[in-house]
Amino acid sequence: MKKNIITMIAIGLLYFISPLQTSAANIKETKAAEAKTAQVLLDRIDAIQKINVESLSKTEKENLRTEVKTIRTELTQLSDGVYLSVGAIIVIVILLIVLL
Repeated sequence: MKKNIITMIAIGLLYFISPLQTSAANIKETKAAEAKTAQVLLDRIDAIQKINVESLSKTEKENLRTEVKTIRTELTQLSDGVYLSVGAIIVIVILLIVLL
């Protein structure tokens, strides 16, 4: 009975660990691809900033503004940052004080 439980636990662990290793390789590839796309987007923003805006028509300026907005939203979606509000930080500090 004990032997069966140990083998079942080992099989379960192997079942969960194996997909994690394959997904780790995929994560590295996607991070590299995301870095390349982020660099392309940043280069496009630099190119837009170098354009002489005074010589453009009103519709061209609006198109550039919307393009910059969409690029910025794409860049924020690509970032993996964790954002904490001030209220969340205060709650965490209070919990740490109470628990420790």
